[in-house]
Amino acid sequence: MQPKLLNFISQMRTEPKKIVVKKTTKERKDKPLKVTKANQYALFQKTLQSYLGTEIESEVMFCKGRKFRFDFAITSKKIAIEIEGGIYTNGRHTRGAGFSKDMEKYNLAIENGWVVLRYSPEETKKLATMQQIQNVLKLR
Repeated sequence: MQPKLLNFISQMRTEPKKIVVKKTTKERKDKPLKVTKANQYALFQKTLQSYLGTEIESEVMFCKGRKFRFDFAITSKKIAIEIEGGIYTNGRHTRGAGFSKDMEKYNLAIENGWVVLRYSPEETKKLATMQQIQNVLKLR
């Protein structure tokens, strides 16, 4: 594996609360940038694309007539990657209605030939997650 990618992945594991961004103005003061779910997911997508060497799409609709979307997908191989947020905070994926909708979505995906891989946000920072996705990609 490339040394830059390993270094990048190890930096992701530390999950800093704030990232320092330098201003381009004359003042040049450090300004903290809060890590959001959106940029954490974008970072995961770019890292995974680099690691696998294949395109990873986000917010992929997979069934006509339904609004269901995958967080990420390798559409050419029908591999879906779902990030299950809020699992420790009584989030949507763990409450009754949300859990039932997720089951309906995953069963519909399998019925249509998709493999669905589910991860917690913490797992998106692990090399083992990327290796598992790579293994599934090789099988398809």
